[in-house]
Amino acid sequence: MKRNFGNGEDAVSPVIGVILMVAIAVILAAVFGSSLFGMGSSIKRTYVVAATASQPSQDTIDVTYYGGPDHNSVESIAVRVNGLQVDDDSDSGNASVIADVDPGYTLTISNNSNTTANNGIANHNGGNLTITGDRDHVIMVARFVDGAEWVILDTYV
Repeated sequence: MKRNFGNGEDAVSPVIGVILMVAIAVILAAVFGSSLFGMGSSIKRTYVVAATASQPSQDTIDVTYYGGPDHNSVESIAVRVNGLQVDDDSDSGNASVIADVDPGYTLTISNNSNTTANNGIANHNGGNLTITGDRDHVIMVARFVDGAEWVILDTYV
């Protein structure tokens, strides 16, 4: 009895070979495309710092900056309460941010213009601040030495 191998039987290996070649071509195209269009270069450095806000009384809000591993990269902090930007008035060169903030810094903000901070007097920057005691919106934005600005606190108190 004579056996005929190959008559009418196709091998599986050419099909697997074609699938592997197509997969390799797709992977190479993806790697080349991502490097060509710069997908990997748009990733920015993230910073880790912390801040909190509390409302000790009906018309007063305390915001506290705690620092973090990237504290040395913080240039300044901007604080907004109900849409109005406030600062501690300790840096006369820039009336809209708090510069040279150390961990543990607390800014106490109230409806009157003589709002005190542990580094100076708060300034309402030409607006009328109204702390309602009912869902006041507090935002703190840190500016870092590379020019990046990150929201470090966005909360309601």
